[in-house]
Amino acid sequence: MSAIRRTLGILALAGATVACGSGGGTAAATSASAPAATASASPASKVIRTQLGQGTMTDALKIDAAGPNQLTVQAVTIDPGGVAAWHTHPGWENTVVTAGQLTLTVATDPGCAPRHLGPGQAFDIPANTPHTARNDGTAAVQLVVTYLGNRPGAPLITPVTRPAGCTG
Repeated sequence: MSAIRRTLGILALAGATVACGSGGGTAAATSASAPAATASASPASKVIRTQLGQGTMTDALKIDAAGPNQLTVQAVTIDPGGVAAWHTHPGWENTVVTAGQLTLTVATDPGCAPRHLGPGQAFDIPANTPHTARNDGTAAVQLVVTYLGNRPGAPLITPVTRPAGCTG
């Protein structure tokens, strides 16, 4: 069995525009078929919300993806010793680490230096950016991953060779 397991959920947003701005911390998602959310003084009835993950990102985030595109959400497990080899995504990746210790290497980081991330930390990978992730620890790494801006029917993951100057 693979050292990486993915649980996949897909929500196709035909004709949707997804935009997150780094200025002021606002985020918006619009669709012709989805009404805008409104504030309410009373709690929702017969609605259960389960938080899959929450993390803090230190980098600014800006995403603009013209439709049609897909929003894909995955629960990813990387077992001890597991590696997600160098790859890219056609859209943006936003990830929250919920358990374990992840070593992430992104080709565009200065010196291709690895990042070491733990529970409660989050990161984003811009579209078409080579990166790799591994679990050097003794416990499973658990991630909640959201992919934005992927064209319907396009492969979600494209393997690539290790960029020059990068290790991992």
